[in-house]
Amino acid sequence: MNWRILAPLVLLVGCSNGDRPNYPSREQVIAAAAGCGIEKFQPTKVDAGIAAYVAKTEGEARQKEDCIYDSLHTQGFIVTR
Repeated sequence: MNWRILAPLVLLVGCSNGDRPNYPSREQVIAAAAGCGIEKFQPTKVDAGIAAYVAKTEGEARQKEDCIYDSLHTQGFIVTR
């Protein structure tokens, strides 16, 4: 048995908790947006997740987008832009 190959695999399997990533649901993104002053927010579907892109036509778009991401992150969700 070649331990140089097997050892890293054992470490990787041992470090995995088997949990799925904690991404927010569409409803959770909409709720975060409402808390940031955006009513009737429509999140953008991106691969397996949801993006909280705020259209530039929305007043203070960048601040509201930051607010949504900060809110979701604070709740323990994995969020990226």
